[in-house]
Amino acid sequence: MKATVPHIALLLGLLLLTGTALADDSTDRDRARQLLDEGEDAAARKLVESMIEQQPQDADLWVLLATAHHHALEKASLLRKRHWAGQQKGALEQALDLDPNHIEARAELADFYYYAPGIVGGSKTKAGQQLALLERTSPYDAHWRRALHARSENDHQGAVDAFRSALAARPGDVQARFGLALHLGELASFDEAFELHEELIAEDPEGVKGPYYQIGRLAVISGQRAERGIACLEHYLEVADSQSRPPKAYGHWRLGALLLRQGDREGGLRHLNRALYLSPGLEGAQKDLREAGG
Repeated sequence: MKATVPHIALLLGLLLLTGTALADDSTDRDRARQLLDEGEDAAARKLVESMIEQQPQDADLWVLLATAHHHALEKASLLRKRHWAGQQKGALEQALDLDPNHIEARAELADFYYYAPGIVGGSKTKAGQQLALLERTSPYDAHWRRALHARSENDHQGAVDAFRSALAARPGDVQARFGLALHLGELASFDEAFELHEELIAEDPEGVKGPYYQIGRLAVISGQRAERGIACLEHYLEVADSQSRPPKAYGHWRLGALLLRQGDREGGLRHLNRALYLSPGLEGAQKDLREAGG
């Protein structure tokens, strides 16, 4: 049947109303995240709870609420931590009741069990069970979380194994290659670590920053490729900004150490002093400066 003008007007009206509702909802979600970033946890929580009242079947909102509870948990007194831990866990479980394949909810619940103390419900066994379930839906995300868990324990071999598995699930992934290179360096597998960072630079020489710093760091700890390390650290100091990690002080520290090793005492001391100007408590730079007699 052909749509009449009134029918068309009605449909257009419904579309406009729906579009407005979706836009408002998206704005509210962004606002909630902004409030969390600003430390306004109670306001964020109230906003998310009001959205859940309107859309109780939205698993994403329950995950956002769990994030708000986690922020409260981090700031709570010891007496209140158990309460907020229970709230966070409950919100994640509600999200998974609504959507058992929700990747973020499953991953965050695994993290909750892994990092939380036993007194508030933490359990590494349960974390492993959640990751096994996550692996059915998203092998990459499961291996990525295993790598982060291993990293938190300074289990470098475990992290290497998990990052390799993540790469098998998602070949070429930049984050997994970068993480793999970091932990290979800790295991003194320097050649492979250097090559992974060089690959990341070759693929996006203007976009990446971290691999430049890491090549310089590897040059310091390995005693290899000093000239390349110096060039990479000089580049890192040119492109790094206040948001870069590691901070520029670390770049000056590593560059100072390499220059001293290459016989450039003046340049080495200049960069070590700059590192300590930017970060007075940087112990590595303090030690290198003392040893250099600066």
